[in-house]
Amino acid sequence: MTALRARGINAVLLKGPVIARWLYADDPSERRYQDVDLLVSPADQAATREVLVELGYELQGGIMPELDEPHARVFERHTDGAEVDLHRVLHGMEGVPTERVWRTVMMHTETLRVGNVEVATPDEPLRALHLVLHTSFRDGPGTRAWADLQRGLEMIELATWEQAVALARSLGVTSELGHRLALVPEAAELV
Repeated sequence: MTALRARGINAVLLKGPVIARWLYADDPSERRYQDVDLLVSPADQAATREVLVELGYELQGGIMPELDEPHARVFERHTDGAEVDLHRVLHGMEGVPTERVWRTVMMHTETLRVGNVEVATPDEPLRALHLVLHTSFRDGPGTRAWADLQRGLEMIELATWEQAVALARSLGVTSELGHRLALVPEAAELV
């Protein structure tokens, strides 16, 4: 985050310590994470990739032109195994224009101290939306995404879920939100 800021790049930390402190406040160490999920503006994607390369990270995988652009690209630093998922959009928003996602996220951030750095993070309604959209048909009981969503369903108040639905509506992803919530039996009442 410090290297990005030095280049004038704003980044939003999407998960990791954000989820650990929010949903696992009683014991944040229960929610382990091994990568860093960052969202930066479409205009800063190339500069962010340059910073990651300067810090020793390498892009993993290649771009297959016949496929749509994924929501994120994975960068790994082989010297210590550190990994950064550089997001262009959030999960489930691959078809939403990147600038629209960025503007919406920037209107829904707060700050969190991680180590010695204050970082921008999604506010609670955006975190709730991302929590659901991060769950897919490939996830199921026992996966981290599933456990996070189950915990969120127990802890997040209805007013926050209503704000998350309003965000989904503004981004055009309400059907994606409903579809993914329907995968989780504990969400039936909320759906």
